[in-house]
Amino acid sequence: MKRMAKLWHSLGTYLVVPLLLAGCVSSQRIVTGRTYPAIDPARVRVYSRAPSGAQEVALLNATAGGDGQSAIQSALARLRKDAAALGANGLVILGSGVNKTSSGGIGYLDAGSGVFLNQSSTDRETIVKARAIRTK
Repeated sequence: MKRMAKLWHSLGTYLVVPLLLAGCVSSQRIVTGRTYPAIDPARVRVYSRAPSGAQEVALLNATAGGDGQSAIQSALARLRKDAAALGANGLVILGSGVNKTSSGGIGYLDAGSGVFLNQSSTDRETIVKARAIRTK
């Protein structure tokens, strides 16, 4: 019975921790221009190039756990929220990428089952950089 409990605990660690990390989104911002009253994030449009007459408000970046389209969407949602808080109604995407880091981890032999368990992992995080702008 103890052997099954240890196995379920180990499996839970492998399944739950990556799911928690995938939900993490952080951001940074550098205000470079005038800020405005906050707006609804749904009103923030995404551009590949700034429209003429746009004023730069800030430089932003967001980091989301994982990689792929869902991580990009999570990072964009955070960028929209940050831009809206500064009163910017647009984002010009400057670039994106994926960072990969390996954690040393721990390996051990479960005496009850005779199974070697290794808890090292490779973490991936997606970074999206953007310029927050205010258009007319």
